[in-house]
Amino acid sequence: MMIQSLTEANSHEQNGAVGVDAGIPRVSWGWALVVVAAVVYGSLIPFDVTPSIFGSSVISSIEGLRFAVAPLSDRLLNIAIFVPIGFLFVLCRRSLGSSTRGAMAAVGVGLAISVAVEATQTHLLSRVASWYDVILNVTGLAIGAWVAIVVRLCGVQLSTWMGERLRTRLFSTMSAVMAVGLLMYGLFPFDFVTSTDAMFAGFRSARWDVLSVRYASLGEPPFQAIVTQLASAGWFALLGYISAFGNREVGRRPGVAFGLAVKHGVVLACLIEGMQLFTNSHVFDLASVVLRSLGVVFGAWAAVFVVDELSQGRWRKRPSFASPGLLLGFALVFQLSLLAFESIGHGAWSLTNIRVGDVSWIPFRSLWEQTTLTAIASGLAVVLWYGSMSLGLALLLGGASTRRSWSLAMACVLCVAIAIEVIKAGSFGRTPDTTDVALAIGASIVTWRVWQSLIVLRLSPSHATQV
Repeated sequence: MMIQSLTEANSHEQNGAVGVDAGIPRVSWGWALVVVAAVVYGSLIPFDVTPSIFGSSVISSIEGLRFAVAPLSDRLLNIAIFVPIGFLFVLCRRSLGSSTRGAMAAVGVGLAISVAVEATQTHLLSRVASWYDVILNVTGLAIGAWVAIVVRLCGVQLSTWMGERLRTRLFSTMSAVMAVGLLMYGLFPFDFVTSTDAMFAGFRSARWDVLSVRYASLGEPPFQAIVTQLASAGWFALLGYISAFGNREVGRRPGVAFGLAVKHGVVLACLIEGMQLFTNSHVFDLASVVLRSLGVVFGAWAAVFVVDELSQGRWRKRPSFASPGLLLGFALVFQLSLLAFESIGHGAWSLTNIRVGDVSWIPFRSLWEQTTLTAIASGLAVVLWYGSMSLGLALLLGGASTRRSWSLAMACVLCVAIAIEVIKAGSFGRTPDTTDVALAIGASIVTWRVWQSLIVLRLSPSHATQV
């Protein structure tokens, strides 16, 4: 399943991946068009158009632009949203020699898109159109194009190194990526304290009672705390499982592999919770450290003293013997339970509470109404949540090497996302929104394409992937 999909040689053909230009990565133009459409769409939300747009010309709209300085967060956002356009325009070129032309085309097309968007924003009530935004957008285009040129220049070396790592140290690489992902997810949005008073407040709000998971906070449904903690422990159990195999594949003895996997997992759990003492949006909880540590111990024990022993080391030649289906299922069940608990909110669910008129039908409008940092945090959390769910489901539904498994996984994720919004619609204090549904679909597609890229890198390290 999870590992089997990286070893099946025919998956290269099944997924339609094609190597190009001796290690220089290239993507299809469809991705660039999707990103451009997403940027334009997001730049015009919430579509509160004034009637003046129908009687104005393009020139008069451009003349309506002014030099208005936005807050720092908005300026950084204007740079960031155009970076993918410059990046993809360069990677869409067929050869390295055309990268410069791709960068010039990206800046030119991006400049036209930026001016058109800003001119349209002069007729939106909630937007402030500015030439400064155009300058920032072009800066983002240039940055993205420069990064893509560097990636293409280093494409052979990067793909060769990644392919070698995936072939010789598959489990070690996967455990390292997962550890970094858990660390980043646990600390996002990285709002570290900047004053002594805030630091003391973080220490005062810390939960030092190991049994604190028995009690629900004000407004939380019963058992939500324990479900949250167990879901987190499930992912740490998966980390300990993969890490233990990573130590075994480099020749360490079973006891040493078990001890190192436990040590690294416990250190990571302590590091995440310890650093949360110095953040504004997170609360230190000793129960999290204990449950995550127990999860790591269970996962490492299952890998070394159960799977490794039963398979008699055959997972080295056929990694599918090490597929952690039980742990994935455990984590997915608690993911679904946590989503359901959070969707119910303060009151019980009732069919009579559902009102279609309360649904926010415009995707991403709710993100626009939040602050930049909050919107990024909430959007990224949904993407990571549904992305990991789609990967886990694909692995459990027969392996992630076939389109059928991914199609079933994406269909399941879509149904889950819609069901969660239906639960919100019938719950007190919750507002159903199509934003999470759209993010779930996007997360599933991106996860699928990234997984394809890893397969091709492992099979053909001297070639990059056309995605």
